[in-house]
Amino acid sequence: MKRKLIILIGLVLGVMNLNAKLTVEQQQRFDYYYYEAIRLFQAEDFGEAYQMFRFCYLLNPEDAMTNLYLGILYDGSRETERAVYFYRRANKLEKGNTYIKGNLLKADLMTGRLKEAMRLQKQLDKINGYDVYSAMTRYRIHVMMKKYNAAANDIDHYLMYDPENLQFRYFQIQILETIKASTKRLGKAYEALLSLDPNNAIVLNNYAYMLSN
Repeated sequence: MKRKLIILIGLVLGVMNLNAKLTVEQQQRFDYYYYEAIRLFQAEDFGEAYQMFRFCYLLNPEDAMTNLYLGILYDGSRETERAVYFYRRANKLEKGNTYIKGNLLKADLMTGRLKEAMRLQKQLDKINGYDVYSAMTRYRIHVMMKKYNAAANDIDHYLMYDPENLQFRYFQIQILETIKASTKRLGKAYEALLSLDPNNAIVLNNYAYMLSN
């Protein structure tokens, strides 16, 4: 513990006059702690890995990966607000890193930052294209925001690309029933679902009930 404290004090003193660029000595020290932190992280020694990444952060708070790993460690210990702080720093430093954006998006969802999460999802869509994960995330965010019509449109849009996705067909029925969609629209959704799952007794019963009203 004393050794760690001495090292930490030394690092603080070493970065008091730190400019944007590290000196050779500071860079060597940073590299040592960073790779040791990665080794400890991979060995699942998260407590020691955290200490090493903190040392790295003191040496160079502008290193994106250090911020990312600190976010992951805080996320793992369920300190999500702290995780968001470091994820945001990492995202600012590496704006094109989709892994960072994905972690930040999940943390934003956990902390109820729904508008921020949607903004990140749109950024990811521009980079990766629209996919199953995007559709699911957009649907989830819109449902949490109680924007059910937008959620229904998310499902419809995705099913244009993957019409045989049974899970999304179920989601479509659920959301259309929530928004009290027209019988015609809901009927088409039931027919599409039953074409994929014709022997589903619950769906058949619900469809028959809808038609009888």
